[in-house]
Amino acid sequence: IKYIKMSAILLGQKREGRLDSSLNKEKENDAKEQIIEGKNKTYVISKTLGKGTFGKVKMAYNINNKNEKYACKILLKSNIKDEDDNIRCKREMEILKRMHHVNVVRTYEIISTDTTYFIFMDYCGKGELFNYIVEQQHLSEEKSAFFYYQIINGVEYIHNKGVCHRDLKPENLLLTDKMKLKI
Repeated sequence: IKYIKMSAILLGQKREGRLDSSLNKEKENDAKEQIIEGKNKTYVISKTLGKGTFGKVKMAYNINNKNEKYACKILLKSNIKDEDDNIRCKREMEILKRMHHVNVVRTYEIISTDTTYFIFMDYCGKGELFNYIVEQQHLSEEKSAFFYYQIINGVEYIHNKGVCHRDLKPENLLLTDKMKLKI
């Protein structure tokens, strides 16, 4: 981990101009809040939480209740070029809508526009299990068993729904503010 951080710092020094300008654009985009009208709620989309293959994950909240937080996966339809990718994305959205379990990230609403899919999901404020493990450096047997139980509980639910995750790893396991694990 230290090596990766060091490399990123060195790359930043070598490509100072390009890195700074891309960071400034990212900060400008995060400063602009976007309002999306849902079926029963109006969402405000704000800062970027992460990036994926087809889009970004941003923080969102209910315009009437800022304590009601969501993670909003934003998929640009223009990034989904291949028909197989399009089929996979639609299948994933259908599967996400069916999942309602304490240890599985819940999807509350999917809004489709001409250019974008907005997927509003559970916000997991503590981030990835991977980062938590790195920060702690060592997990007790009790803490490990606590997480393991939640993983098994969630996987059993998913399998009973006829779904196989196929990419279970600590980077894909999230923790809520109350330290509940979500697949």
